[in-house]
Amino acid sequence: MPGPFATFDEMVRMLKIVREYDSIFASHTRNYDAQGKVDRMGGYQDMLKEAMASGVRANVSHVHTLGMGSDEAGNAEAARKTLEYFEQMIRQGCDLTYDVIPSPYSMDMTVPYFATFLRPFVLMCGSRRHLAESFRVPDFRQMVRQVVESGMYPLMDSRQPMMSMYPILTVSRHRNPAWVGKNLMTLAEECGKDPLDLVMDLFAEDCDMGAEMALPDSVEANDLLCLSPLAMPCSDGFTGGRQMNFGLNDDIQMTPNPMNFSFAIRYLCRYQNQLPLETLIHRMTGMPADRFGLTDRGHLREGAFADIVIFDREALHSADRDPDPLRYPDGIEQVLVNGVLTIDHQRHTGARAGRILRKSRCG
Repeated sequence: MPGPFATFDEMVRMLKIVREYDSIFASHTRNYDAQGKVDRMGGYQDMLKEAMASGVRANVSHVHTLGMGSDEAGNAEAARKTLEYFEQMIRQGCDLTYDVIPSPYSMDMTVPYFATFLRPFVLMCGSRRHLAESFRVPDFRQMVRQVVESGMYPLMDSRQPMMSMYPILTVSRHRNPAWVGKNLMTLAEECGKDPLDLVMDLFAEDCDMGAEMALPDSVEANDLLCLSPLAMPCSDGFTGGRQMNFGLNDDIQMTPNPMNFSFAIRYLCRYQNQLPLETLIHRMTGMPADRFGLTDRGHLREGAFADIVIFDREALHSADRDPDPLRYPDGIEQVLVNGVLTIDHQRHTGARAGRILRKSRCG
Protein backbone atom coordinates (compact mmCIF):
# COMPACT_ATOMS: atom_id res chain seq x y z
CA MET A 1 0.00 0.00 0.00
CA PRO A 2 -0.69 2.48 -1.54
CA GLY A 3 0.98 1.14 -4.69
CA PRO A 4 -1.97 -0.97 -5.91
CA PHE A 5 -4.09 2.16 -6.32
CA ALA A 6 -1.76 3.94 -8.75
CA THR A 7 -3.16 4.12 -12.29
CA PHE A 8 -1.17 3.35 -15.43
CA ASP A 9 -1.05 7.04 -16.43
CA GLU A 10 0.05 8.10 -12.94
CA MET A 11 2.87 5.55 -12.96
CA VAL A 12 4.06 6.63 -16.39
CA ARG A 13 4.14 10.30 -15.36
CA MET A 14 6.27 9.50 -12.32
CA LEU A 15 8.55 7.15 -14.23
CA LYS A 16 9.31 9.80 -16.83
CA ILE A 17 10.81 11.85 -13.98
CA VAL A 18 12.87 8.81 -12.95
CA ARG A 19 14.13 8.56 -16.53
CA GLU A 20 15.17 12.25 -16.49
CA TYR A 21 17.54 11.41 -13.64
CA ASP A 22 18.87 8.31 -15.45
CA SER A 23 17.56 6.17 -12.61
CA ILE A 24 15.85 2.80 -12.52
CA PHE A 25 12.32 1.49 -11.91
CA ALA A 26 12.65 -1.32 -9.35
CA SER A 27 9.40 -2.83 -8.14
CA HIS A 28 7.96 -5.83 -6.36
CA THR A 29 5.09 -6.62 -8.72
CA ARG A 30 1.63 -7.67 -7.63
CA ASN A 31 0.90 -11.39 -7.17
CA TYR A 32 -2.90 -11.32 -7.54
CA ASP A 33 -5.55 -9.69 -9.70
CA ALA A 34 -8.40 -7.51 -8.41
CA GLN A 35 -10.49 -10.61 -7.69
CA GLY A 36 -7.76 -12.15 -5.54
CA LYS A 37 -6.73 -14.80 -8.06
CA VAL A 38 -3.06 -15.60 -8.56
CA ASP A 39 -1.82 -13.48 -11.46
CA ARG A 40 1.91 -13.00 -11.08
CA MET A 41 2.42 -12.81 -14.83
CA GLY A 42 -0.14 -10.01 -14.95
CA GLY A 43 1.96 -8.15 -12.39
CA TYR A 44 5.04 -8.45 -14.59
CA GLN A 45 3.05 -7.24 -17.58
CA ASP A 46 1.76 -4.19 -15.69
CA MET A 47 5.24 -3.17 -14.60
CA LEU A 48 6.98 -3.67 -17.91
CA LYS A 49 4.25 -1.92 -19.91
CA GLU A 50 4.75 1.08 -17.62
CA ALA A 51 8.52 0.87 -18.11
CA MET A 52 8.12 0.72 -21.89
CA ALA A 53 5.67 3.63 -21.98
CA SER A 54 8.01 5.83 -19.94
CA GLY A 55 11.29 4.66 -21.46
CA VAL A 56 12.83 3.90 -18.08
CA ARG A 57 15.13 1.01 -17.17
CA ALA A 58 13.40 -1.72 -15.14
CA ASN A 59 14.42 -4.23 -12.49
CA VAL A 60 11.78 -6.70 -11.30
CA SER A 61 12.22 -7.54 -7.64
CA HIS A 62 12.45 -11.18 -6.46
CA VAL A 63 11.01 -13.11 -9.36
CA HIS A 64 9.53 -16.45 -8.31
CA THR A 65 6.73 -18.87 -9.23
CA LEU A 66 4.60 -18.83 -6.06
CA GLY A 67 1.08 -19.88 -7.03
CA MET A 68 1.97 -20.37 -10.70
CA GLY A 69 2.30 -24.16 -10.62
CA SER A 70 1.01 -27.03 -8.54
CA ASP A 71 4.09 -29.28 -8.69
CA GLU A 72 7.77 -29.31 -9.66
CA ALA A 73 7.10 -29.61 -13.38
CA GLY A 74 4.42 -26.92 -13.32
CA ASN A 75 6.61 -24.45 -11.48
CA ALA A 76 9.54 -25.13 -13.81
CA GLU A 77 7.29 -24.49 -16.80
CA ALA A 78 6.08 -21.26 -15.14
CA ALA A 79 9.71 -20.16 -14.76
CA ARG A 80 10.37 -20.88 -18.44
CA LYS A 81 7.29 -18.90 -19.49
CA THR A 82 8.36 -16.02 -17.27
CA LEU A 83 11.80 -15.95 -18.88
CA GLU A 84 10.27 -16.20 -22.36
CA TYR A 85 8.09 -13.19 -21.58
CA PHE A 86 11.05 -11.18 -20.29
CA GLU A 87 13.06 -12.01 -23.40
CA GLN A 88 10.10 -11.03 -25.58
CA MET A 89 9.91 -7.64 -23.85
CA ILE A 90 13.66 -7.13 -24.33
CA ARG A 91 13.23 -7.77 -28.06
CA GLN A 92 10.56 -5.09 -28.05
CA GLY A 93 13.03 -2.61 -26.56
CA CYS A 94 12.48 -2.96 -22.81
CA ASP A 95 15.68 -2.42 -20.77
CA LEU A 96 15.12 -5.18 -18.23
CA THR A 97 16.84 -7.12 -15.45
CA TYR A 98 15.53 -8.80 -12.32
CA ASP A 99 16.66 -10.08 -8.94
CA VAL A 100 15.91 -13.45 -7.38
CA ILE A 101 16.29 -15.01 -3.93
CA PRO A 102 18.65 -17.99 -4.51
CA SER A 103 16.53 -20.35 -2.44
CA PRO A 104 12.99 -21.76 -2.64
CA TYR A 105 12.96 -21.62 1.18
CA SER A 106 12.86 -17.99 2.15
CA MET A 107 10.73 -15.47 3.99
CA ASP A 108 11.22 -11.82 4.97
CA MET A 109 12.19 -12.91 8.49
CA THR A 110 12.97 -16.08 10.43
CA VAL A 111 9.94 -17.16 12.44
CA PRO A 112 10.86 -19.95 14.91
CA TYR A 113 7.27 -20.57 16.04
CA PHE A 114 4.01 -20.62 14.11
CA ALA A 115 2.61 -18.71 17.10
CA THR A 116 4.04 -15.55 15.54
CA PHE A 117 1.36 -15.69 12.84
CA LEU A 118 -1.26 -15.88 15.60
CA ARG A 119 0.26 -13.06 17.62
CA PRO A 120 -2.93 -11.12 18.63
CA PHE A 121 -4.34 -14.26 20.18
CA VAL A 122 -1.03 -15.26 21.79
CA LEU A 123 -0.91 -11.86 23.47
CA MET A 124 -4.54 -12.20 24.50
CA CYS A 125 -3.90 -15.56 26.16
CA GLY A 126 -0.47 -14.74 27.57
CA SER A 127 1.58 -17.47 25.91
CA ARG A 128 1.51 -19.87 23.00
CA ARG A 129 0.88 -22.75 25.42
CA HIS A 130 -2.19 -21.03 26.84
CA LEU A 131 -3.43 -20.26 23.33
CA ALA A 132 -3.17 -23.96 22.42
CA GLU A 133 -5.26 -24.79 25.46
CA SER A 134 -7.82 -22.11 24.52
CA PHE A 135 -8.15 -23.54 21.00
CA ARG A 136 -9.62 -26.63 22.65
CA VAL A 137 -12.51 -24.53 24.04
CA PRO A 138 -15.46 -24.17 21.60
CA ASP A 139 -16.47 -20.70 22.83
CA PHE A 140 -12.93 -19.36 22.37
CA ARG A 141 -12.72 -20.81 18.87
CA GLN A 142 -16.01 -19.13 18.00
CA MET A 143 -14.67 -15.82 19.28
CA VAL A 144 -11.58 -16.19 17.09
CA ARG A 145 -13.78 -16.95 14.10
CA GLN A 146 -15.88 -13.84 14.74
CA VAL A 147 -12.74 -11.69 14.93
CA VAL A 148 -11.40 -13.12 11.67
CA GLU A 149 -14.71 -12.98 9.79
CA SER A 150 -15.22 -9.38 10.87
CA GLY A 151 -12.11 -8.51 8.86
CA MET A 152 -9.98 -7.60 11.89
CA TYR A 153 -7.22 -10.13 11.15
CA PRO A 154 -7.00 -10.84 7.40
CA LEU A 155 -3.87 -12.96 7.82
CA MET A 156 -6.14 -15.77 9.07
CA ASP A 157 -9.01 -15.05 6.66
CA SER A 158 -9.16 -17.52 3.76
CA ARG A 159 -11.62 -15.20 1.99
CA GLN A 160 -8.82 -12.67 1.49
CA PRO A 161 -6.24 -14.52 -0.64
CA MET A 162 -4.07 -11.42 -1.10
CA MET A 163 -3.57 -11.18 2.67
CA SER A 164 -4.11 -14.73 3.90
CA MET A 165 -1.28 -16.93 5.21
CA TYR A 166 -2.82 -20.23 4.10
CA PRO A 167 -1.63 -20.29 0.45
CA ILE A 168 1.94 -19.27 1.28
CA LEU A 169 2.87 -21.14 4.47
CA THR A 170 4.14 -24.71 4.78
CA VAL A 171 4.35 -26.65 8.05
CA SER A 172 8.05 -26.99 8.87
CA ARG A 173 7.83 -28.60 12.33
CA HIS A 174 5.08 -30.51 14.14
CA ARG A 175 4.91 -33.40 16.58
CA ASN A 176 2.79 -35.22 13.99
CA PRO A 177 5.22 -35.87 11.11
CA ALA A 178 2.31 -36.38 8.69
CA TRP A 179 1.76 -32.61 8.60
CA VAL A 180 5.37 -31.57 8.00
CA GLY A 181 6.05 -30.26 4.50
CA LYS A 182 2.36 -29.64 3.82
CA ASN A 183 1.05 -26.31 2.55
CA LEU A 184 -1.72 -25.06 4.87
CA MET A 185 -4.30 -24.51 2.12
CA THR A 186 -3.54 -27.85 0.49
CA LEU A 187 -3.70 -29.63 3.85
CA ALA A 188 -7.07 -28.04 4.64
CA GLU A 189 -8.44 -29.30 1.33
CA GLU A 190 -7.04 -32.79 1.93
CA CYS A 191 -8.59 -32.91 5.41
CA GLY A 192 -11.89 -31.42 4.27
CA LYS A 193 -11.57 -28.62 6.82
CA ASP A 194 -11.94 -24.88 6.80
CA PRO A 195 -8.36 -23.46 6.89
CA LEU A 196 -9.04 -21.57 10.12
CA ASP A 197 -10.31 -24.72 11.84
CA LEU A 198 -7.30 -26.62 10.53
CA VAL A 199 -4.85 -24.10 11.99
CA MET A 200 -6.58 -24.10 15.37
CA ASP A 201 -6.53 -27.91 15.39
CA LEU A 202 -2.85 -28.12 14.43
CA PHE A 203 -1.84 -25.53 17.00
CA ALA A 204 -3.92 -27.10 19.77
CA GLU A 205 -2.04 -30.33 19.09
CA ASP A 206 1.43 -28.71 19.13
CA CYS A 207 1.96 -25.12 20.26
CA ASP A 208 5.66 -25.36 19.26
CA MET A 209 4.85 -26.06 15.61
CA GLY A 210 6.69 -24.11 12.94
CA ALA A 211 5.89 -22.86 9.44
CA GLU A 212 7.82 -21.21 6.66
CA MET A 213 7.11 -19.53 3.36
CA ALA A 214 8.61 -22.37 1.36
CA LEU A 215 8.30 -23.56 -2.21
CA PRO A 216 9.65 -27.12 -1.97
CA ASP A 217 8.25 -27.89 -5.43
CA SER A 218 10.13 -24.95 -6.96
CA VAL A 219 13.75 -26.07 -6.77
CA GLU A 220 14.13 -26.46 -10.54
CA ALA A 221 12.17 -23.26 -11.14
CA ASN A 222 14.42 -21.34 -8.75
CA ASP A 223 17.51 -22.71 -10.48
CA LEU A 224 16.21 -21.64 -13.90
CA LEU A 225 15.53 -18.13 -12.65
CA CYS A 226 18.90 -17.84 -10.88
CA LEU A 227 20.93 -18.96 -13.89
CA SER A 228 19.46 -16.49 -16.39
CA PRO A 229 21.89 -13.77 -17.54
CA LEU A 230 19.16 -11.25 -16.64
CA ALA A 231 19.27 -12.26 -12.97
CA MET A 232 21.07 -10.87 -9.94
CA PRO A 233 20.86 -12.70 -6.57
CA CYS A 234 19.26 -10.84 -3.67
CA SER A 235 18.61 -11.43 0.02
CA ASP A 236 15.12 -9.87 0.36
CA GLY A 237 16.27 -9.03 3.87
CA PHE A 238 16.98 -5.94 5.90
CA THR A 239 19.65 -5.00 8.41
CA GLY A 240 19.45 -6.57 11.84
CA GLY A 241 21.75 -8.42 14.22
CA ARG A 242 21.33 -12.16 14.55
CA GLN A 243 19.96 -11.79 18.11
CA MET A 244 17.48 -9.07 17.20
CA ASN A 245 13.84 -10.03 17.88
CA PHE A 246 11.36 -8.00 15.84
CA GLY A 247 8.53 -9.70 17.72
CA LEU A 248 7.25 -8.63 21.10
CA ASN A 249 8.44 -11.59 23.17
CA ASP A 250 9.99 -15.06 22.91
CA ASP A 251 6.66 -16.70 22.04
CA ILE A 252 6.26 -14.62 18.88
CA GLN A 253 9.85 -14.25 17.75
CA MET A 254 10.81 -12.69 14.44
CA THR A 255 14.54 -12.70 13.73
CA PRO A 256 16.40 -11.72 10.55
CA ASN A 257 16.04 -13.66 7.32
CA PRO A 258 18.80 -16.30 6.94
CA MET A 259 19.40 -14.87 3.48
CA ASN A 260 20.78 -11.76 5.24
CA PHE A 261 23.75 -13.90 6.20
CA SER A 262 23.94 -16.50 3.46
CA PHE A 263 22.39 -15.52 0.13
CA ALA A 264 25.71 -14.75 -1.57
CA ILE A 265 27.37 -17.94 -0.33
CA ARG A 266 24.35 -20.10 -1.15
CA TYR A 267 24.38 -18.63 -4.66
CA LEU A 268 28.09 -19.36 -5.15
CA CYS A 269 27.90 -22.87 -3.70
CA ARG A 270 24.83 -23.96 -5.64
CA TYR A 271 25.84 -22.66 -9.06
CA GLN A 272 29.64 -22.82 -9.16
CA ASN A 273 29.45 -25.99 -11.25
CA GLN A 274 27.01 -24.48 -13.77
CA LEU A 275 28.69 -21.11 -14.36
CA PRO A 276 32.24 -19.78 -14.04
CA LEU A 277 32.97 -18.38 -10.60
CA GLU A 278 33.86 -14.98 -12.05
CA THR A 279 30.45 -14.81 -13.78
CA LEU A 280 28.63 -15.56 -10.53
CA ILE A 281 30.67 -12.95 -8.66
CA HIS A 282 30.03 -10.34 -11.37
CA ARG A 283 26.28 -10.93 -11.14
CA MET A 284 26.32 -10.10 -7.43
CA THR A 285 28.82 -7.21 -7.56
CA GLY A 286 29.61 -5.39 -10.80
CA MET A 287 26.27 -6.07 -12.47
CA PRO A 288 24.03 -4.60 -9.74
CA ALA A 289 26.47 -1.72 -9.13
CA ASP A 290 26.36 -0.78 -12.80
CA ARG A 291 22.64 -1.39 -13.10
CA PHE A 292 21.78 0.88 -10.17
CA GLY A 293 24.38 3.52 -10.98
CA LEU A 294 26.73 2.94 -8.03
CA THR A 295 29.83 4.62 -9.42
CA ASP A 296 33.17 2.92 -8.81
CA ARG A 297 31.55 0.12 -6.82
CA GLY A 298 31.44 -3.59 -7.59
CA HIS A 299 34.71 -3.72 -9.53
CA LEU A 300 38.31 -4.46 -8.54
CA ARG A 301 40.27 -1.72 -10.25
CA GLU A 302 42.55 1.19 -9.45
CA GLY A 303 40.56 4.18 -8.24
CA ALA A 304 37.47 2.21 -7.23
CA PHE A 305 36.34 1.84 -3.63
CA ALA A 306 38.01 -1.23 -2.16
CA ASP A 307 35.09 -3.38 -1.05
CA ILE A 308 36.78 -6.78 -1.09
CA VAL A 309 35.86 -10.27 0.12
CA ILE A 310 38.63 -12.88 0.45
CA PHE A 311 37.29 -16.44 0.71
CA ASP A 312 38.30 -20.07 0.55
CA ARG A 313 36.31 -21.50 -2.34
CA GLU A 314 36.57 -25.08 -1.10
CA ALA A 315 35.39 -24.18 2.43
CA LEU A 316 32.32 -22.16 1.48
CA HIS A 317 29.12 -23.29 3.19
CA SER A 318 25.78 -21.54 3.65
CA ALA A 319 23.96 -22.24 6.93
CA ASP A 320 20.51 -21.15 5.71
CA ARG A 321 19.12 -24.71 5.88
CA ASP A 322 21.08 -25.74 8.96
CA PRO A 323 19.54 -26.04 12.46
CA ASP A 324 21.05 -22.61 13.23
CA PRO A 325 20.18 -20.72 10.02
CA LEU A 326 21.48 -17.39 11.35
CA ARG A 327 25.04 -18.66 11.67
CA TYR A 328 27.58 -16.83 9.56
CA PRO A 329 28.70 -18.78 6.47
CA ASP A 330 31.92 -20.74 6.43
CA GLY A 331 34.84 -19.94 4.17
CA ILE A 332 35.00 -16.15 4.48
CA GLU A 333 38.56 -15.19 5.39
CA GLN A 334 38.46 -11.41 5.37
CA VAL A 335 36.20 -8.53 4.33
CA LEU A 336 37.40 -5.04 3.53
CA VAL A 337 34.93 -2.15 3.37
CA ASN A 338 36.24 0.95 1.60
CA GLY A 339 39.72 -0.50 2.00
CA VAL A 340 39.44 -1.03 5.76
CA LEU A 341 39.69 -4.55 7.23
CA THR A 342 36.27 -5.10 8.82
CA ILE A 343 35.85 -8.90 9.14
CA ASP A 344 38.88 -11.01 10.01
CA HIS A 345 38.09 -14.77 10.12
CA GLN A 346 34.49 -14.23 11.31
CA ARG A 347 35.59 -11.64 13.85
CA HIS A 348 34.39 -8.07 13.44
CA THR A 349 37.33 -5.70 13.92
CA GLY A 350 35.12 -2.86 15.11
CA ALA A 351 35.82 -0.80 12.01
CA ARG A 352 32.86 1.15 10.61
CA ALA A 353 34.05 2.31 7.23
CA GLY A 354 30.76 1.90 5.37
CA ARG A 355 29.08 4.89 3.76
CA ILE A 356 25.55 5.71 2.69
CA LEU A 357 25.39 5.42 -1.10
CA ARG A 358 23.56 8.31 -2.72
CA LYS A 359 22.61 8.91 -6.33
CA SER A 360 25.60 10.22 -8.32
CA ARG A 361 27.69 10.39 -5.15
CA CYS A 362 28.47 6.81 -4.21
CA GLY A 363 31.59 7.65 -2.23
